[in-house]
Amino acid sequence: MPEKNKKPSSKPLHDYIRYSGLGIQMLATIGIFLWIGIQIDRKLSWKFPVFTIIFVLIGVVGSIISLIKNLSQDS
Repeated sequence: MPEKNKKPSSKPLHDYIRYSGLGIQMLATIGIFLWIGIQIDRKLSWKFPVFTIIFVLIGVVGSIISLIKNLSQDS
């Protein structure tokens, strides 16, 4: 017989906070690499933003690798 006074699990809230944190971490990482690339391109005054593209790709790949590592720790 199930208990009626049992507290609801806080697991969904914990998961929501954890995955939101991972998303914010990804955005921050990509944003930092974007900023670094823009600063280098401004300093070099090139017409094509080579370093911005390279650093954004590094940020995206790094964020995805970090996300996979964090998610695989749960399994």
